[in-house]
Amino acid sequence: MKHALMRTFFPAIFSVLPACSDATNEDCDCSSSAIKDSITVSSMATEGIDSLLMDEAIQRSEESGIIYSFMVLRNGAIVSENYFIGKSAQDSFSVRSVTKSIIGTLIGVAIRNGDIKDEGRKLKNYFPEYFGTISDPDKNNITIKHLLTMTSGFQWNEVADRLYGNYMESAIITPMSDVPGVVFNYNSSNPHLLSGIITKSTNRSTLDFANAYLFDPLGITIKRWDVDPQGYYLGGTGLFMTTCDMAKIGFLYLNQGCYGGKNITCNKWVNDSWSDHIPGSSTDYGYLWWLMESGGHRIAYAFGYGGQMIYVISDLQLVVVFTADPNVNAQTAQNTRNLEDDILNANIIPSIHQ
Repeated sequence: MKHALMRTFFPAIFSVLPACSDATNEDCDCSSSAIKDSITVSSMATEGIDSLLMDEAIQRSEESGIIYSFMVLRNGAIVSENYFIGKSAQDSFSVRSVTKSIIGTLIGVAIRNGDIKDEGRKLKNYFPEYFGTISDPDKNNITIKHLLTMTSGFQWNEVADRLYGNYMESAIITPMSDVPGVVFNYNSSNPHLLSGIITKSTNRSTLDFANAYLFDPLGITIKRWDVDPQGYYLGGTGLFMTTCDMAKIGFLYLNQGCYGGKNITCNKWVNDSWSDHIPGSSTDYGYLWWLMESGGHRIAYAFGYGGQMIYVISDLQLVVVFTADPNVNAQTAQNTRNLEDDILNANIIPSIHQ
């Protein structure tokens, strides 16, 4: 017996914005890079998708008993949207570390708007109150780019270490273990510091800034984003989004930073976010986006614990979103991630007729 809820969107619910008259250079230009103004709805047949393979992907997702939702966009159009275990399109899910990719997007928006000069700006410039007595040259040289690429050099164990007390100060006083820019070390305090930088550089909270320049233009309403004890919005986790919200973020990147004909962030930022910045590293990582290859396709993805995923495959014009139960043990979380990767590789990618 089927328990999945399959729902179709109508284009009218998506905002259509003015043309990109505010683009300042060729790296911030929607005219040549945008594939569509905004998300629409279409059929699998129209978008060149094998419905049998896609149906199998839907069935595998439902039978998992842990996946909450599954959405596929092709060529900027929703072709499949599914909810399981009583979930619906109105539900906002804890996206866990997908929050990091949103923070990376907001840094790009802040640079595009001129609030931040570039990713070469140093951390100490934004938190002088905590750097007054710090003499370590490595720590004084940490830049926004180092935080974006998880190469800040802080000594950190993602499983065992936690921020405490004053979260920003706690992150900054963490001892150094490496020279910045050299060693990849996944560290949730890095994007939290970036959230603080957004607040410091724009003179508004991260959520207020995001609403003005990212969420509102994309038609996204955020119902919950957790804060630290000092009121800074968490940068490493804590954001709740609907499945469609997540798909819009994927579409924004697929569409080279444009939505509704308006430039949200520069296409250069999209390209930099999806480029490997760590020479010699075995980890493929951009600006708070993970990178991988499968079947000859380059895939960028935002990944949150428990199976919260936004996959973007540019050469297939494909965005795939999963949400799942985030309140599970580590083994179950890994099993869910493995299943979603397998559904992507065994069902969704082969279903595309190029």
